[in-house]
Amino acid sequence: MKTSISTPLRIYLIRHGETEWSLDRRHTGRTDLPLTANGESEARELGKHLRDIQFSHILTSPLKRAQQTCALVGLDQVSQIEVQAGISQTQSQVEAA
Repeated sequence: MKTSISTPLRIYLIRHGETEWSLDRRHTGRTDLPLTANGESEARELGKHLRDIQFSHILTSPLKRAQQTCALVGLDQVSQIEVQAGISQTQSQVEAA
């Protein structure tokens, strides 16, 4: 019997960088806030750690902070970027299913 070894599926979850509201510990929810200068730096720094990973598919929220983070990390170069309106940190498990 011949067995094949497959590459394991790896899923990376990336949260957006800092926003003005996160500085004040306010929940941003679906408010469409951009990243702060520090949030942009955080995203660029993360990109350094992920640059050697070959991502085949990216799912992202349509919110500015998620789009900015995706671009600054360098994930905007992946051919399979799918913007999902339903992706939200406030989404319940029932909504996500």
